[in-house]
Amino acid sequence: MFLGRFEHSVDTKGRVAVPARFRDRLSGELILTRGNDGCLYLFTEESWEPLAAKLNALPTGDEDARNLRRAVFSSAEPVELDKQGRVIIPDHLRQYAAITGDVSIIGLGEYIEIWDTQAWQKLDGEIAEKVDVIS
Repeated sequence: MFLGRFEHSVDTKGRVAVPARFRDRLSGELILTRGNDGCLYLFTEESWEPLAAKLNALPTGDEDARNLRRAVFSSAEPVELDKQGRVIIPDHLRQYAAITGDVSIIGLGEYIEIWDTQAWQKLDGEIAEKVDVIS
């Protein structure tokens, strides 16, 4: 499982270091795509396949289902860790998540979220205010 929160910087080429704690679970092709709430999702191939299967099973006659599939699949990018443990975040995904410099990398069990740090801090504050109500 991916657990924890880490702060890193994106370099001018769009590369970001994946936390060392996560790297041993990330091998081969990974999938980076738009996530909810303005973040990015990073999946292993193993964790991506069940999600892709669910999306593919949605009815093509339903406009919302088609648009969800379009949003997820059209933005998905295969990425790999380089020798320094970094992934490249393509321009269109950096723009979607408003990533310009520092990012927060959040472990969410089966996948990883990548946030612009300021956006994450804002959401994290909102979550902290509501956590007692949520649980």
